[in-house]
Amino acid sequence: MSNLVKYGGYTQEDAEADRKALGSSEFWKPQTGKNIIRFLPPLPGKKAMNSYFQHYVKLEMMERGAGFACPRMAKKGPCLVCDQADKLKASGHKADFDYARELFPRRRTLTNIINRKDPDSGPVVYAFGKTVHEDLIALRGADKADFTDPIEGYDIMIERKGEGLKTEYRVVASRNTTQLSPDAAQINDWISNQPDLARYCLVPTTEQILELLGVLKEDIAALAAAKPAAKRTTKPAAVGDAIDAEFSETDDIPF
Repeated sequence: MSNLVKYGGYTQEDAEADRKALGSSEFWKPQTGKNIIRFLPPLPGKKAMNSYFQHYVKLEMMERGAGFACPRMAKKGPCLVCDQADKLKASGHKADFDYARELFPRRRTLTNIINRKDPDSGPVVYAFGKTVHEDLIALRGADKADFTDPIEGYDIMIERKGEGLKTEYRVVASRNTTQLSPDAAQINDWISNQPDLARYCLVPTTEQILELLGVLKEDIAALAAAKPAAKRTTKPAAVGDAIDAEFSETDDIPF
């Protein structure tokens, strides 16, 4: 048909890049102490920050964990990890309940930054939780310039204290407006070549999740078996709907 509009395709190279993005762990993470970063402005038509709900699963047989967008939260579709977490949560065992908390998805927000300590690395992806996101929203809502602006914006300090569930973050805005870089060509290069955040928010199929976890569909019970029954207590966990929201509140992200 000669009257069709111009259109693109989905190449094998695109598919391979998407597959890698689904299991990618190439993210910048704040070190303990003070970290100075600069948020990059998004390309036209893109968002400065992309939020989604992510599972992070680390089975005993896996060398490293796998993170991926939750199908249930993104599309209200079936999610085998959520299904297993639901079963564990309902078992009445405290250890099962604690493990279910690890399996349930957490809210995760992605943005592109320049790490002022290592600017030669160029744009890197920073993933953070609800508290940091709220602080950033508050900064933008205040009577200040857009901190992503490459000319009139400013750096931000992310201070990290503690580890694991006890990790705390403090977000502090620089008092001074600074350029992203004194070199206009470098600014253009950083903005043009920042990672596409949408790739990391792709919702996997059931088959892709199984591939990431390295288990067969009939062996998905390994999610529940990863915590030996001998370590479970018989004391029922105090489980209620009000606790569900807590699963997505933790700010420490495994990667």
